[in-house]
Order: sequence, then structure tokens, then C-alpha cells
Amino acid sequence: ICKLLFVKFYDELNTKSGENYKFQEYIYGNAEELGSVIRTLYSNAQEEEKKKLTQKGKYDASKAVFNEKILIKDSTIYRIVKSLQNYSIKQTSIDAKGRAFEKFLGNTFRGNLGQYFTPEPVVKLLVKILDPKENDYCIDPACGSARILTQILNHVRESHIHGKYSSEKLEWEKIKNFAEDQLHGIEVSRRLV
Repeated sequence: ICKLLFVKFYDELNTKSGENYKFQEYIYGNAEELGSVIRTLYSNAQEEEKKKLTQKGKYDASKAVFNEKILIKDSTIYRIVKSLQNYSIKQTSIDAKGRAFEKFLGNTFRGNLGQYFTPEPVVKLLVKILDPKENDYCIDPACGSARILTQILNHVRESHIHGKYSSEKLEWEKIKNFAEDQLHGIEVSRRLV
């Protein structure tokens, strides 16, 4: 499902205004056609991720989270796409995505190596106490679903970037650069990443 969410987000980011999203079941003749399109989108998303990281000199195996193939059946892809097609990942807050991930997949990963997700009030308190700034480097050595890192991103965006630059585009670039260059997470569970 995480791979399909990656595809959906890629589709939302790369579909031009006025065009239809490809991550929709009703525009294809059957599950096999949809499965083929989704796998192609996934391959394109992987290549774009690798290209961006390589251009920044940051591509290595640890940065390529989505480097495995989609192995589920076309009929399963069809059911998942049908369930998700009416929702927007792009317009959903980062924190909501993290909470959904933890609720949806929490039991799959939790406890296997003594792993637990940090409760939201603890995360918010920690970030408030630390009060990270735009030029700070932040690392979470047991990042799990990256809730602390996303909370730091939200804090820096709202407290130190939003409204302080001449344009929305420049603010977006500052946020993007902060996220890509100064937020770092380490996680022992490859599947959890």
C-alpha cells in the first residue's frame, strides 16, 4: 500500500491542470490495464526520485526507500486504487499522513524489536522545547514513521519560514531545502521506512 501511495502522490504532483489523474480505476478497461499503468507510474516515480537525489549528490541505497517492485496482483491494485482515488495526498497535511500511517500499519511493525510510536503530545512537547530553526540540523536516530521529523518540519515552516520571504515560491523552496538537507532519520526496520 505504501508503494501505491507513493504512486498516487507522484501522479498528483505530475498531472497538469486540466488533465485526468492516472490513479483512477474507471478510466481503464480492466484490472490488468490499470496494473500496468500503475507499475509504469511507479517506475517513473522511482527514476525521478533517483535522479533528484543523484543531482544533489545524495543518492545511495539508504535514500532509495522505494527500490523494490510492486509484487501484488492487478486485482489487488484495482481494489486499492478504487478505495483511494477520491482522496488527495497532496492536499492532506503531513501530520495527518503520519497519524494515518501509524494507525493503519502500527500493529504490523510495533513491538517486533521493542518499537513503539511516540505519542503525539510527547512529539509536540519535544519540538516546542527544542524550537528548531531554519538553519538547524535535526536527526531522529529511531525515526519510525518520522512523526518527530514531520512535526519539526511543520514547526519550522509555521514559526520561522511562513510569511518571512517575498513569495510563496521562495517559501516553498526554503521548506523543501530544509526538509531535504537538514532533516535526517535513522530506522532499523527497512519495512517501516
